[in-house]
Amino acid sequence: MRQVCDRIGRVYSRELEESVQKFLEMLGKLKRAYLTELEEKVLSL
Repeated sequence: MRQVCDRIGRVYSRELEESVQKFLEMLGKLKRAYLTELEEKVLSL
């Protein structure tokens, strides 16, 4: 999870709003190896 969020953050960091950056940071700190249905929907946007 952390690797995915870090990669997304590096690629889009200049274009993302602060709230989106914080959301990705939060996902990267999760201790689980899966996304909830809501997290998957938000990332698909």
